[in-house]
Amino acid sequence: MNITLKIEAPELAKSLQALADALSASPLSVNKAAEVKAEKEKAAEKKPVEVKKEPETEANQKAAQEDTQEIDIKVVRQKLAEKSQEGKQAEIKQLFAKYGAKKLTEVPKEHYAELLELAEQL
Repeated sequence: MNITLKIEAPELAKSLQALADALSASPLSVNKAAEVKAEKEKAAEKKPVEVKKEPETEANQKAAQEDTQEIDIKVVRQKLAEKSQEGKQAEIKQLFAKYGAKKLTEVPKEHYAELLELAEQL
């Protein structure tokens, strides 16, 4: 029984050929492979990395939380919608103009927290 298989994938063929060439070029002996592994382990053991931590204070914790809690556009949009329903569309347009925008998506993300705070004050 003869089976003929034709694969048309030049990238795969090149990759397989490169792998075959690399494997047949210079195979490592079992002892050489063990030596290389031992050298890598010794190098990793030589230099332990020390990490210095600043003492955690309430101010540091709050600052870290504010940095990690990026204001989501959905939150800002919801607050602006509430204010719009209260009849404050003109004030909302003024807030957008402050950031050189005509709509929320044109306001840079880094200003969402400030925009949300100003919207809450309306």
